[in-house]
Amino acid sequence: MEAPPDDVFNAFLQGDLVEYVYMIPPPGLVLVLVYVDDLLITGSNPTMIEASKLILQQHFKIKDLGEMKYFFGLEIARSKQGILVRQRNFSLDLISDLGLAESKPTGTSLEVNQRLTSVEFDERGTCIS
Repeated sequence: MEAPPDDVFNAFLQGDLVEYVYMIPPPGLVLVLVYVDDLLITGSNPTMIEASKLILQQHFKIKDLGEMKYFFGLEIARSKQGILVRQRNFSLDLISDLGLAESKPTGTSLEVNQRLTSVEFDERGTCIS
Protein backbone atom coordinates (compact mmCIF):
# COMPACT_ATOMS: atom_id res chain seq x y z
CA MET A 1 0.00 0.00 0.00
CA GLU A 2 1.37 3.39 -0.98
CA ALA A 3 1.82 6.00 1.74
CA PRO A 4 -0.38 9.09 1.43
CA PRO A 5 1.34 12.31 0.38
CA ASP A 6 2.73 14.56 3.13
CA ASP A 7 0.05 17.18 2.54
CA VAL A 8 -2.57 14.75 3.86
CA PHE A 9 -0.79 14.56 7.22
CA ASN A 10 -0.22 18.32 7.38
CA ALA A 11 -3.55 19.53 5.99
CA PHE A 12 -4.95 20.27 9.45
CA LEU A 13 -2.13 22.75 10.07
CA GLN A 14 -3.54 25.08 7.39
CA GLY A 15 -7.11 25.21 8.69
CA ASP A 16 -8.62 28.03 10.72
CA LEU A 17 -9.78 27.00 14.15
CA VAL A 18 -13.06 28.73 15.02
CA GLU A 19 -13.91 26.95 18.25
CA TYR A 20 -12.32 26.85 21.67
CA VAL A 21 -10.08 23.85 22.33
CA TYR A 22 -9.25 22.81 25.87
CA MET A 23 -6.50 20.29 26.47
CA ILE A 24 -5.61 18.65 29.74
CA PRO A 25 -2.64 16.30 29.75
CA PRO A 26 -3.36 12.80 31.04
CA PRO A 27 -2.27 12.12 34.64
CA GLY A 28 1.40 11.29 34.89
CA LEU A 29 2.31 12.59 31.43
CA VAL A 30 5.91 13.78 31.25
CA LEU A 31 7.27 15.52 28.17
CA VAL A 32 10.96 15.84 27.39
CA LEU A 33 11.79 18.47 24.78
CA VAL A 34 15.32 18.23 23.41
CA TYR A 35 17.18 20.93 21.51
CA VAL A 36 20.87 20.20 20.91
CA ASP A 37 22.18 19.96 24.49
CA ASP A 38 19.19 21.52 26.25
CA LEU A 39 16.33 19.55 27.78
CA LEU A 40 12.99 20.79 29.01
CA ILE A 41 11.15 18.32 31.21
CA THR A 42 7.54 19.15 31.98
CA GLY A 43 4.38 17.35 32.91
CA SER A 44 1.29 17.14 35.03
CA ASN A 45 2.88 15.16 37.87
CA PRO A 46 5.84 16.62 39.82
CA THR A 47 6.78 13.18 41.17
CA MET A 48 7.04 11.76 37.65
CA ILE A 49 9.13 14.77 36.56
CA GLU A 50 11.58 14.17 39.41
CA ALA A 51 11.71 10.43 38.60
CA SER A 52 12.47 11.27 34.95
CA LYS A 53 15.30 13.57 36.00
CA LEU A 54 16.76 10.84 38.23
CA ILE A 55 16.71 8.35 35.37
CA LEU A 56 18.49 10.83 33.11
CA GLN A 57 21.07 11.58 35.84
CA GLN A 58 21.91 7.87 36.03
CA HIS A 59 22.94 7.87 32.36
CA PHE A 60 24.07 11.43 31.61
CA LYS A 61 25.76 14.33 33.30
CA ILE A 62 22.95 16.87 33.62
CA LYS A 63 22.51 20.15 35.43
CA ASP A 64 19.07 21.06 36.78
CA LEU A 65 18.53 24.79 36.29
CA GLY A 66 15.25 24.79 38.19
CA GLU A 67 12.05 26.36 36.97
CA MET A 68 12.19 27.43 33.33
CA LYS A 69 12.82 31.13 32.76
CA TYR A 70 14.32 31.03 29.26
CA PHE A 71 14.22 28.31 26.62
CA PHE A 72 14.86 28.35 22.89
CA GLY A 73 14.60 32.13 22.62
CA LEU A 74 11.42 32.30 24.68
CA GLU A 75 11.29 34.18 27.96
CA ILE A 76 8.93 32.53 30.43
CA ALA A 77 7.37 34.26 33.46
CA ARG A 78 4.91 32.62 35.85
CA SER A 79 2.35 34.23 38.13
CA LYS A 80 -0.90 33.26 39.83
CA GLN A 81 -2.74 34.53 36.75
CA GLY A 82 -0.88 32.20 34.38
CA ILE A 83 2.23 31.97 32.23
CA LEU A 84 3.60 34.81 30.11
CA VAL A 85 5.72 33.88 27.11
CA ARG A 86 7.51 36.62 25.22
CA GLN A 87 10.34 37.06 22.74
CA ARG A 88 11.68 40.45 23.81
CA ASN A 89 15.30 39.74 22.78
CA PHE A 90 14.16 38.45 19.37
CA SER A 91 12.06 41.60 18.87
CA LEU A 92 14.94 43.87 19.85
CA ASP A 93 17.34 42.00 17.54
CA LEU A 94 14.84 42.27 14.70
CA ILE A 95 14.43 46.03 15.25
CA SER A 96 18.21 46.41 15.28
CA ASP A 97 18.77 44.22 12.20
CA LEU A 98 16.22 46.27 10.25
CA GLY A 99 17.95 49.50 11.23
CA LEU A 100 14.97 50.74 13.20
CA ALA A 101 16.67 51.05 16.60
CA GLU A 102 17.04 54.84 16.28
CA SER A 103 13.52 55.36 14.94
CA LYS A 104 11.19 57.71 16.75
CA PRO A 105 7.71 56.55 17.74
CA THR A 106 4.77 57.95 15.85
CA GLY A 107 1.05 57.84 16.27
CA THR A 108 -1.07 55.48 14.19
CA SER A 109 -4.76 55.12 13.56
CA LEU A 110 -4.75 51.69 15.23
CA GLU A 111 -6.75 51.62 18.43
CA VAL A 112 -4.75 50.85 21.58
CA ASN A 113 -5.28 47.32 22.98
CA GLN A 114 -7.36 46.36 19.95
CA ARG A 115 -8.11 42.62 19.84
CA LEU A 116 -7.62 41.18 16.38
CA THR A 117 -9.94 38.38 15.29
CA SER A 118 -10.46 36.30 12.17
CA VAL A 119 -13.38 36.74 9.78
CA GLU A 120 -14.90 33.53 11.15
CA PHE A 121 -14.90 34.91 14.69
CA ASP A 122 -16.43 38.18 13.52
CA GLU A 123 -19.17 36.37 11.59
CA ARG A 124 -20.03 34.12 14.54
CA GLY A 125 -19.93 36.96 17.03
CA THR A 126 -17.35 35.10 19.09
CA CYS A 127 -14.64 37.04 20.82
CA ILE A 128 -11.23 35.87 21.97
CA SER A 129 -10.72 36.29 25.68
